[in-house]
Amino acid sequence: MSTTAIKKGSIEVVAVLCALYLFFKDYEAVRKGVLQFSNDISKASRSLYQVVKKKYLSEENRALKRKKAEKIVREQEDSKIKKTG
Repeated sequence: MSTTAIKKGSIEVVAVLCALYLFFKDYEAVRKGVLQFSNDISKASRSLYQVVKKKYLSEENRALKRKKAEKIVREQEDSKIKKTG
């Protein structure tokens, strides 16, 4: 085995080790960030639940009012038809 092959192999090993170190260093930062994000979401879940519930209920009420209004219009149209017919 020549010294050139050993030098190339050593350079490759050092490069791979540096890449692995950077990967796991970044991985650790990402992991901590994800954990912090999930903790923040858990802490805010109650208020998020309230916001979503309020929005859902307002949309549901709006849909019910729209259905009632449509029903009243239909009944008025039906009564006009019965009176003229």
